[in-house]
Amino acid sequence: MTPDLRSNEDPDSDPSVSSGSFDTVTTAPEADGSEHTHPMSVARRASPGQLPIWVQAVIAVAVVHIGVSLILYFSAPLPVAPQSPRDPAVLPPWWLYAALASTFLALGLGLVVANRRDARAAWLGGVLILAGVPFAALLLEASSRATWLLNVRPDAFTAALFWSFLARFPTEFESPAARTAVRVVAAAAAIAGLWCAIATLALLWVPQEDGWPWLMAFALAQRTLYWPTVLGFVAPTFPVLLWRAATAKGTARHQITLFVIGLLIGFVPFTVEVLIEEMVPAYRAWAYGPTMAPWIGTVIFAALAVVPFVTAYSVLFDRVVDVRVVLRAAAQYVLARYTIVGATLVPFAALALFLVEHRAEPIVSLVTGTRPLTLGSVITIGLVSFRLRSRWLDVLDHRYFRESYEAHDVLGRIVALPGTSAEELADSISQELARTFHSETHVFLADETRTALRHTGERLPPIAVGSRLLDLVLADPRPMDIDVDDPQSLLSRLPDEEQHWLRSSSASLLISLRSSRGSLEGVLSLTTKRSGLPFSSDDRRLLAAIGSVASMAFESLRLRSAPPTPIEQPARECLQCRRLTAFETERCECGGDLVVANVPHVLRGTFKFKRRIGAGGMGVVYRAVDLTLNRDVAMKALPRVTPELITRLKREARAMAAVTHPNLAVIHGVETWQGMPFLVEEYLGGGTLAQRLAAARFEVREAIDLGLTLASVLQHMHTSGVIHCDIKPSNIGFTQHGTVKLLDFGLARVTRDLNPASVATASGHGGTPADVVLETGGGWFGTPPYMSPEAANAEPAAPSFDLWALAVVLYESMAGARPFRGQDAWETLERIRTSPAPDIRDIWSDAPAPVAAFFETALALDPARRPPDAGAFGAALRRLRDRIG
Repeated sequence: MTPDLRSNEDPDSDPSVSSGSFDTVTTAPEADGSEHTHPMSVARRASPGQLPIWVQAVIAVAVVHIGVSLILYFSAPLPVAPQSPRDPAVLPPWWLYAALASTFLALGLGLVVANRRDARAAWLGGVLILAGVPFAALLLEASSRATWLLNVRPDAFTAALFWSFLARFPTEFESPAARTAVRVVAAAAAIAGLWCAIATLALLWVPQEDGWPWLMAFALAQRTLYWPTVLGFVAPTFPVLLWRAATAKGTARHQITLFVIGLLIGFVPFTVEVLIEEMVPAYRAWAYGPTMAPWIGTVIFAALAVVPFVTAYSVLFDRVVDVRVVLRAAAQYVLARYTIVGATLVPFAALALFLVEHRAEPIVSLVTGTRPLTLGSVITIGLVSFRLRSRWLDVLDHRYFRESYEAHDVLGRIVALPGTSAEELADSISQELARTFHSETHVFLADETRTALRHTGERLPPIAVGSRLLDLVLADPRPMDIDVDDPQSLLSRLPDEEQHWLRSSSASLLISLRSSRGSLEGVLSLTTKRSGLPFSSDDRRLLAAIGSVASMAFESLRLRSAPPTPIEQPARECLQCRRLTAFETERCECGGDLVVANVPHVLRGTFKFKRRIGAGGMGVVYRAVDLTLNRDVAMKALPRVTPELITRLKREARAMAAVTHPNLAVIHGVETWQGMPFLVEEYLGGGTLAQRLAAARFEVREAIDLGLTLASVLQHMHTSGVIHCDIKPSNIGFTQHGTVKLLDFGLARVTRDLNPASVATASGHGGTPADVVLETGGGWFGTPPYMSPEAANAEPAAPSFDLWALAVVLYESMAGARPFRGQDAWETLERIRTSPAPDIRDIWSDAPAPVAAFFETALALDPARRPPDAGAFGAALRRLRDRIG
């Protein structure tokens, strides 16, 4: 039941029609990833401006009107309830009017301000904002402050906005005659609204006793004609809206009907009651009586309260209008969840408010009459709602496909999955991931030639192993986000065929499947969740672990399906201690489980593999024994290549072996096993710089000495025409006696040229999966945090690549952190290209000023400011050592 809404107050209404330009039909994805025409997204969208200027002005005035009213209400609380002509105790309390005004304002602004695509959402938001004005006007009138705003009535245009919305919802009228008729009615409603608004505003200046008779009559007439005029144009929209919902086409008809019924339930009782109240004085006297007022008010306000909930549900969940830029699925889920939690607390809040309002009454009055029954009902409803809350939340989780999972259980099921073939195993993994993440999963595995990844179900096209996309996937062990349509993403620079491949699989995440030697075994492609929610950090960690387990499973299947020859059988590797044993061994000495390794136990009767000690994008490093010379060596397994490329690798390795220096790790030779090449290198028992930095950062003098040694090595290499291209802590080793050794010198450059399709290469002893080298056909080559701006821009390799990387290594050695860090490799590269290196004192506050000055020069964006060669770099380090003593 509304209080006296005469003269300057007006009720909620609904939207209307207006002109606008329209685009084409949009589509919405089905749960299975396919697309269908979504009737609620079919409505043609207005241009970015969406609403005419005059409508934007009306909405702005309405926002100010409601905002001022709420500010005045909260700054000076009003009496407990409004004053009724008959009985002040029978009308709802003021806080209910404030709640309705603020709710309609917030919901309407969410649609108008945040929306940038769908004109229907903007018109609907305008209607909801105007619907809150009458309640705000009552608060303003009761506050007795800024009462001149009572004559500023933007809600006079409610009918015009309602008809504008109706013209577009759920789609624009197909008949030209119908479109014209609706526009005519909308224009008439706008003219009538303008008449009402001007006449009401004129009351501020028209004298009550004299003045212009025609203007005074024109203005005073609004005291009785305002609501009949406004609501008279609103009322016809209800049957038309119902008819449009009943005749809607497509699978979303049910959602449209639900939304329309919600609007009608909320607005029809209010509109009808106010119209009768204004036109039949006898009804008004009867309705405001102490007997009927509580019942009529309960019905009307309860109906109005339905509108925000139904609108929010229909807009956010059923997408009756396109508000993808308003609230994404995660926000929708949170809103729905907190709505349920809040709704269960409503009865208790109502009980608390009742007790506060009647705190002055004796307890006897609270337990007499009908109050005990009412209080008991409220308490019962509250307890039942609280008990059912968890069940409602479970239903919500199920709707959003957000059921909780135990990561250990999921991994356990993945490990135990049956499968006698790669296709069966892929199908089992896809089903398990679909149950866990409610996302469709596609599995692509390397074919026999290992030149392409093919879909295990043959339903999607293959992709070449040498593609840029797969280089990007292999460069980072974490799940890779896919958004080809984002112009800021590096994926938008991929070749058209690779972008088409991503779209054909509807990929949202890609997880690399790596073999034990670091090469690409396959890819898991996941579509977006059916709920639309993003993958959480926990989801990503679990997917990375699943990728590792799946990689091992597929690799094991491949090895079993192609048994090795009796000569030089593969070793068995312990999953716990990484020790390698003979093929016949059933159990490791440590008690760990054994799996078939990708290397032999003894190679050519000369090299006996003992333990895996590192892995990277280039391959896997093993500690072995040269049985002939009785010395430890490092065996680096490289990606499989053709016999011609193995011959070239041997030739290049011999050339690099001719570049000798006391601080270069020695290359002893090249071996092969079943098509896989091995580099036989000097074994360094002192570990790597990466391992030492993980324990503690270096002292300044110690780091400078390290830099002088490496600068000397680089000067020798560059003079010999060799560019390392991958200086980083995991490629800097130490002998058992502490001698510094640079690993893999020149191998990055040589290996890069082995495969024209590009190879992801990496690291030295003790390297981790994070130390992968990024290389693509586009020219990127190196490990992102240590790449120079020139390398990040894919320029030809030059000595500056190595000198920049050495400066980054020294910075990390002293400060304990890298200067350039991003969320992923691409953000890191972007920072290197565009941002100056942070002052080392920002990370290490005690850094001497000369040290900061050295890095400011060595890591300058402009190459001309840096040392031109390794000799100049070493000279700068010596001057730094002298300055700090």
